[in-house]
Amino acid sequence: MFNTKRSLSKHTFFRLTNPIEIRELIISGDIPSALSLCQKKFPRVVSSAVGHESTTPQSIEMCFKLHCQQFVEIVRKGETTEALSFAQEVLRPYTEIGDEDTYASALRGVIPLIAYPEPETSPVGSHLSQTCRDKLADDVNSAILCELLGNESSPNMLLLEYSGYQTID
Repeated sequence: MFNTKRSLSKHTFFRLTNPIEIRELIISGDIPSALSLCQKKFPRVVSSAVGHESTTPQSIEMCFKLHCQQFVEIVRKGETTEALSFAQEVLRPYTEIGDEDTYASALRGVIPLIAYPEPETSPVGSHLSQTCRDKLADDVNSAILCELLGNESSPNMLLLEYSGYQTID
C-alpha cells in the first residue's frame, strides 16, 4: 500500500513526545519535574547559566517564568518558609540580569502572594489560576517546538503538519 504521509524518523517523533510530557507537568503544577525534564531534553530552551553556550535572553526568560510559577506553586501549598527561601535563593538573582525592570516588575507581581493568609483571594491571586499554568505550558511548548524546528518555522506549522507524519525505522 502506498502511503502519501510525510515521514519522521523515530528519534524525531519521540523527541516530539517530550514536549507533551513537559506540558502535562506544567499544567498539573509539577514545575520542578517540568523544569528538570526540559533542562535535560531541551537545555537551550531553559538555560540561565551566564556565559553558557546554550544561554540566550529567551532561555533565561523561559527559565524565569518557570521559576516564578514554581514559587506560585509553593505558595499554593501554603509552604511560606519554603516560598520565602525560594524567592531569596532562586528568584532574587534574576533582578541582577539585564536592566532593572526586566525581571523585577514581574517579581513585584508574584512575590506579594506570600503576604496574604489566603493568597487566592488577594489582589494578586490571579497568579494562582489554572489559566496561568496553561499559558506557561503554551509558552514552553512553543519554545520547544521552535527549538526542534531550528527556529526556521512557526510552532503552529509543525502542529498542522504533525498529523500528517508517520514514523519510519
